[in-house]
Amino acid sequence: MPLLYTVQNIGKQNLSNNMKKLYSSSNRYAYLFSISYLLFAIEPIIDNNRLMSCIAYVLMALFVVSSLICYIISIVKDKTVFLRSLTSKTPSALINSAIGALGLIISVLFHSGLIKFWILLLILDVTSISFPAFKKKTNN
Repeated sequence: MPLLYTVQNIGKQNLSNNMKKLYSSSNRYAYLFSISYLLFAIEPIIDNNRLMSCIAYVLMALFVVSSLICYIISIVKDKTVFLRSLTSKTPSALINSAIGALGLIISVLFHSGLIKFWILLLILDVTSISFPAFKKKTNN
């Protein structure tokens, strides 16, 4: 029993460490931006309902301002974390690419006039994933 208990504890520790990395303060701005990005992508769908549209715009503004504040705090604390986040394959980068594709599809279906905008954002999202990650040089 002690061996099984130890293996379970090691698994829980690895899981909790990975969750801490995922939800660390340096990544929060990326998730806040993803939420506002998603709200902007689905905006043509909820545009007919005035109340839902106003709520979506307020939430978008709130999340964009919050993510900008987190960006600034992240840059002040450690510039390499910010640079690494720009060229990384984090879940938020993949989510943003999916949201960009969703925004393009919705824009085409609802004739919102933002097709070129969504194509540009999708290209930017995909290229940010395809660039190699920034690595900090170590002195050997």
